Amino acid sequence: MHSRRAGRQGQAAFEYIVTYGWAILAAIIAIGALSYFGFISPSNLIPNRCNFGKQLECQDYQIQNDGTGAVVRLNFRNNFGKPIIILDVNMVEDSNGVTGNHPFDAADQVYIAAGATNETVVYLDPQYARLSGEKQGVNLMVNFTRADIPSAPEHTISGYVFTVVSE
Repeated sequence: MHSRRAGRQGQAAFEYIVTYGWAILAAIIAIGALSYFGFISPSNLIPNRCNFGKQLECQDYQIQNDGTGAVVRLNFRNNFGKPIIILDVNMVEDSNGVTGNHPFDAADQVYIAAGATNETVVYLDPQYARLSGEKQGVNLMVNFTRADIPSAPEHTISGYVFTVVSE
């Protein structure tokens, strides 16, 4: 009688484990299917952001795919307390350094008065196009100088833009 009772307890434990095993397996399959079809994407869970520090603050930002490359639109607010001129913007693609150099000519340089905002538009080369509809990031280095001092030295601020790429 003792062995029969132990057998029933073993069977109950086995059924308990199998029932929960099927439930866990079904949950894993459901999560895998949702992830595979793009309903659960880690990048969608990460918030949009644009960070160049407190002194050169992003008021608005956008990454667009124009069919040939990417266009990054940044609306910077100058919190330096002095007027600045953005001389150029360089893209940093990897840890080895700058791989896309996008200098502005004199007409493209952006003047931003102290406390004011102005839009900076950067056209990236076709090889740096981003996929529309997905969250993508771009590392940028902004070279600027003070506008109120002739022959002022150049300064560099690096930052990161991460948002959904639009058409």
